[in-house]
Amino acid sequence: MSVPFRLAYVAYTFPVLTQTFTTREVLALGERGIDVHVHAARCDPAAQLDDLAERARPLTLYLPPANSAATLRALVRLAIRRPVRLAATFATCLGGGYRDRPVLSRLRALRHFLLGVALASRLAREGGYDHVHAQFVDAGSTLAYVASRLTDVPFSFTNHTAYNPFLLRPKVAWARTVISISEFDRERVAAEAPDARSKSAVCRVGIDVGAWAGLPRRPERGRLLSVAALRPKKGHAELLRAASELRGGGTDVHVVIAGDGAERAALEQLAGDLDVSAEFLGAVGPQRVREELMRAAAFVLPCRVAANGDLDGIPVAIMEAMAAGVPVVTSRLSGIPELVEDGVTGHLAEPGDVASLVAALRRCLGGDAEHGCLVARAGRRVRDLHDLDRTSAALAGILRSGGAS
Repeated sequence: MSVPFRLAYVAYTFPVLTQTFTTREVLALGERGIDVHVHAARCDPAAQLDDLAERARPLTLYLPPANSAATLRALVRLAIRRPVRLAATFATCLGGGYRDRPVLSRLRALRHFLLGVALASRLAREGGYDHVHAQFVDAGSTLAYVASRLTDVPFSFTNHTAYNPFLLRPKVAWARTVISISEFDRERVAAEAPDARSKSAVCRVGIDVGAWAGLPRRPERGRLLSVAALRPKKGHAELLRAASELRGGGTDVHVVIAGDGAERAALEQLAGDLDVSAEFLGAVGPQRVREELMRAAAFVLPCRVAANGDLDGIPVAIMEAMAAGVPVVTSRLSGIPELVEDGVTGHLAEPGDVASLVAALRRCLGGDAEHGCLVARAGRRVRDLHDLDRTSAALAGILRSGGAS
């Protein structure tokens, strides 16, 4: 009987309500025969809104705090056993590669290094791990990178078009495989870390397409749904301004925004100032999202580049809306056009351009003869690119083979 491939799947926070694709990925890898163990520093309290997260909890082991006695003991043991490697890894973590708020990032790097030490101690103690893989080039992959360097367990990470990739070059240099979620992302990583070209692969984010397909749609005229955390890069302010222009031109629309975040108060104030009919639902679970997709005339997520450079890769909410048969309006940005082709599988506006967004919304809400064909093509496209069965099979193959394919 063959021994299962044992994977340490690392995420700084797990599970996360706004990153349900990581939960699905973990469960799908397990169904493909991989012995998955999730290692995380903390849990998102809002994840309780997602029933699927409960299935992943038994697979999750939380690390001791960075300042705990257990972490200190692990640090001392490693200082005795591998002093040179420990010192070199510490120097790398504090050395650079932090584009946004570099001073604060370096202070946080100390915590991430210590948590990586705790992870290394756990992997060495438990033994038998074939690979350590992390989502996102941020704190989670720093933990995995540190643990890999201190244990020599092979390491990989998935990049999601990070605007502030923590220690990208040293992580690429050490990684067995570098995974990108889109061709755009793959080129972006290679431009910053040329070593990535020889070890990179595109493995797209997967969704359970069948769970979203065939919803009993009852679209309400002018009802615009947006599902995303309330962050500048999501373009909610542009959506509200576009809704105001549509209303001024005689098109009645009602904006429904599902999601929470620091921008909420400002967006609510903006909606009031513009006299836009808008509803802010706050954080909601997948069932409420399904209910809203049934009622939506269009799904709108006008992503843009934030002032600090933050931008989206390909938002999962767009995939789910397309799978549900809801026409999509979004932006010509990053990897999004690989999924949403203007006039073919959705409607694209220029990032941050309200006039362009208004024009795209008018095309979408016009209900021309091609409307049904566009929705059907969108469903096929998301199934071809983002079906979880396909994406998890591809990821499992890459991890097992130890290299890009």
